[in-house]
Amino acid sequence: MNARHGWMRLSLWSVLHFAAALSARAVQQFWAAIPVAVATLSSGIGWLLPLLFSGLGIVVLVALLQYRAFSYRLHDSGIEVRSGVVHKRQVNLQAERVQNVRIEQPVYFRPLGLVSLHVDSAGSSTEEVCLAALDAEQAQELQRRMLAKSQRTVPETSVQTGEDVRRNPSDLAIYGATSNRVWVLAGAAAGIAGQLTERLGAGFEARTAEWWSWWQALVGVPLAAAAVAFAALALGIVALSAAGAVIVYWNYRLHVAGDNVQARYGLLTRRAFRMRKARVQAVVFQQNALARLVGRVNLHLEQIVHRSTHGANAVQRGPIIVPALAPASAIRLGRQVHADLPDVYAARYTAVSVRYFVRLALTLGLFYLAVFGVALQTAAAAEYLWAIAPLLIAHLLLLFARFRRWGVAVDGGFVIIRRGLIGCTYVVLPAAGMQAISLRQSPFTKRAGLVALVELHYASRTERIPFLPAGFAQRLGDYLLAECERRRSSAAETRQALASTASD
Repeated sequence: MNARHGWMRLSLWSVLHFAAALSARAVQQFWAAIPVAVATLSSGIGWLLPLLFSGLGIVVLVALLQYRAFSYRLHDSGIEVRSGVVHKRQVNLQAERVQNVRIEQPVYFRPLGLVSLHVDSAGSSTEEVCLAALDAEQAQELQRRMLAKSQRTVPETSVQTGEDVRRNPSDLAIYGATSNRVWVLAGAAAGIAGQLTERLGAGFEARTAEWWSWWQALVGVPLAAAAVAFAALALGIVALSAAGAVIVYWNYRLHVAGDNVQARYGLLTRRAFRMRKARVQAVVFQQNALARLVGRVNLHLEQIVHRSTHGANAVQRGPIIVPALAPASAIRLGRQVHADLPDVYAARYTAVSVRYFVRLALTLGLFYLAVFGVALQTAAAAEYLWAIAPLLIAHLLLLFARFRRWGVAVDGGFVIIRRGLIGCTYVVLPAAGMQAISLRQSPFTKRAGLVALVELHYASRTERIPFLPAGFAQRLGDYLLAECERRRSSAAETRQALASTASD
């Protein structure tokens, strides 16, 4: 690194980081160019190689410009970064705003022994600072330095032995297999079945004109071939999902001790997270239908960050995920982070009103009525009207299961929101950490003594609970506001006591 007036440059190897980031963004946007690519394939593929080389050259050139435009310097209160080729950007990140500092080692840095240091700040919607191509020891020293300057960080000497969680490959495979959404294949199933029936059953449409002949066709070769192809595709996606989870979370280790939560994992890209317990706000016990079948739950430790960081970037800087735990182990680990965390499985929940299910059922009934009316006008579709009633009943049963899952509990200074369908998700939030609460009440729900929607706004997420009894919703709001006020008063008294001690 070169230093000038306190400003330092990254190693030239950081060009690999900038090129990889540009390539990843290009791949994410490639789907938009698929129609153009398909249209031009008919003219041959001679243009493909020059295009790839041109794209590679542009990526390398832009990466070099980004490297030249990037500089940083450390000061007593934090770190300052300048970046941007066309649009210049300058970030001055104060140490007290540091959310967490993590070290990553992408596969292209591993032969060089280099790592990337990522520094996130509280409330930011984007990653604040990334210092690429640092020496591992230098990155660890910077990590210690940034966290030491951050408020509410305990010294390393005060760290005590705590929970140590490891996940073996079988646990990770279960997590990947149960977390993928196999039902997205339903959209592709129609196309696959259509192609197979065109090739394997030339008279398929004719054979389905009558009810009995349609039933015979269902158990014939075309449907069997489609079913086998669909099953093979589903199993392939499950296997890929399991393999992906093993690669991403390989050698998973999470350690909770003192005021720190640390996680290390990764096969190709090695990641090392370090977060203060004080920054963990929401504890989420997530269990979908497949995970419930095998008796596993995924624990999410969500930090105080901007909401837009969730979703696609969850692995990079969203919640710390502890995959495929037994429910009792998840509760025990959650209590290592929040000592008073309640047992979500034993809490007493206030259910939402049955009017919520009635509203969903009426809306669904109107939709099916419209489908029925359109089908009556279509001769081909009219033959399959018998299928509407079973579909409606199945849909209503699913809505009823969803309604039954909804519940809210208050226990030990925490609010627990329960929801789900076949699986179940429990969101545990500290009562004193709420930022705002809103109650929505229509004339209909007011007459019924209900609140149409309760919204709890936190720094980590917003939770929405429908059709709660008005009395309970009002008491819940009063309790949360009182807890927030008590916390502010306690913090003000602490600051005043510290100021008095310093003046003495």
